[in-house]
Amino acid sequence: MDKLNVKVLLVDDEDYLRAIYARELKQHVNFVLTAENGEHALEVLSKNNDVDILITDLRMPKMDGLQLIERVSKEYSRILTIIITSNRDFDSMKKALDFGVHDFLDKPIQMDLFAHRVQKVAWQVVRARKRDHILEYLLFSFTNQSMEDFYKMDEVKQSKVLDAVQELVCAKISKGRVAYGG
Repeated sequence: MDKLNVKVLLVDDEDYLRAIYARELKQHVNFVLTAENGEHALEVLSKNNDVDILITDLRMPKMDGLQLIERVSKEYSRILTIIITSNRDFDSMKKALDFGVHDFLDKPIQMDLFAHRVQKVAWQVVRARKRDHILEYLLFSFTNQSMEDFYKMDEVKQSKVLDAVQELVCAKISKGRVAYGG
């Protein structure tokens, strides 16, 4: 299977685990960055604004995974997150879900399960990119609006714009006026 074209930031304070996880990730995705704690992860993110997936341990010194996820959910909301932990406590898991975490993995991690879960989230990234390309084409074709402008809108206005574009596309399809091809 080909590697997926996504960038993953792996955060774990245990050097040997970080190395094992990174080696496994590199078999499935094209770009892997690492950090030893939440503070270091934020530094890496500030220099790499194209990270797609954050995989983080929950318990770490300086800034733990939950604090990191909270910051990432506010400052880098498009990044999908997976938590790795050896201690699932209810309050932490609830907070993590509130911050939009996509998956949880328990330590010790079985590498085949790790690979499967990462690939599942990576495919979400790939599909979202494809949707964005289609949306960008449709928005520009039917409204002359850029994706940047679209994402600046609140959710209600985005929904109204998408409904209008959908109506226009359906009308053009029913009249046989949509051109296909590159």
